[in-house]
Amino acid sequence: MSLTRRDHVTEAPVITKIEIQKCSRKIKDIGRETGSGTPTYLPGAEMDQSFFMTRVFTDKGIIGEYPLSADISSAAELMLERNALERGFFYAEYARYPMNLLGAVDTILWDIAGKFHNASVSELIGGFRTKLPAYASTMNGGVTGGLSTPESFADFAEQCRDIGYKGFKIHPYPRPVLQDHIDAILALGKRVGDSMDLMLDSFCFYRTFADALKVGYACDESGFFWYEDPYFDGGSTEYGHRKLREYIKTPLLQGEKVHSIQQKVNLLLSNA
Repeated sequence: MSLTRRDHVTEAPVITKIEIQKCSRKIKDIGRETGSGTPTYLPGAEMDQSFFMTRVFTDKGIIGEYPLSADISSAAELMLERNALERGFFYAEYARYPMNLLGAVDTILWDIAGKFHNASVSELIGGFRTKLPAYASTMNGGVTGGLSTPESFADFAEQCRDIGYKGFKIHPYPRPVLQDHIDAILALGKRVGDSMDLMLDSFCFYRTFADALKVGYACDESGFFWYEDPYFDGGSTEYGHRKLREYIKTPLLQGEKVHSIQQKVNLLLSNA
């Protein structure tokens, strides 16, 4: 019996042209927090958001496209005349570039691969589920605006629960007072802790082990499902995260700011 397969060497799409267009859009009810400049929920405000609409053309007529936060023009020349399915090659070539650029390129290449195989990315990586649970994730908490108090976080959690969400994640940053973060965690636990999975993303905000530990104890008290990116180090300190895990019960979730596979392996091996 003979098997036939697509010859990817001869039929694979080759990148021929890249177009990058800087665009902007207005987002309603989002503004920038005074002092930090962090986007936060401000009813009635309007914020301009810039992005780069990037389109990668191939000789097979397939176009990979995505609105990116990163401008990949500095790395675009390396992509020309290459097999668009060779994502491993691009990963190795772009490993020395900023991670947001590598992620941008990878996203577009997956778009091309899905269109080439006429399959979703989920199918290409072996996915079998047709539904996945979703959680609501808040904007950053502000000193003013719609998420400026513990009660406003709890009120919003109730609204999300009532429309069907089973999980709720808060971003209390950039509020500068640590107790405000703790109070929001405790308010959520009291209000919806028995009916929702609760999560905290501190966005690497806490400057000391003591601050991270105090917040962790509040997560324990409120039965939080996870505690994400506690330290300002971006998740790279193996010893500090391991010690935090020893003191608190709430699972740590990290890796968003840990960019290389090697760093992530080190964190796993050190039980951080």
